[in-house]
Amino acid sequence: MYRRITPQNLEEQDEKKVILGLAEQINLDMDQFKNNLDQHTFREQVASEIKEGISYGIQGTPAFFNNENFYEDELSYKVLRAGVDYILIE
Repeated sequence: MYRRITPQNLEEQDEKKVILGLAEQINLDMDQFKNNLDQHTFREQVASEIKEGISYGIQGTPAFFNNENFYEDELSYKVLRAGVDYILIE
């Protein structure tokens, strides 16, 4: 489902170089990405979303909500499907 592309030793490497490498791996428009990174284009939006996530008890990603239900435990397809089915019959 998810592919781990973040190196285990991120703190030991040049952070910007690592971020640019990850962006390149997922085929982002590198000129636009570098410009956005250098200009801090999304800094306020990201900070706001981090604060919002913390207010809901989110400590990392991915995080899943089904309407107002936050899933804190490890998820399986079966658990997510049951949650969606429950919402659909309400």
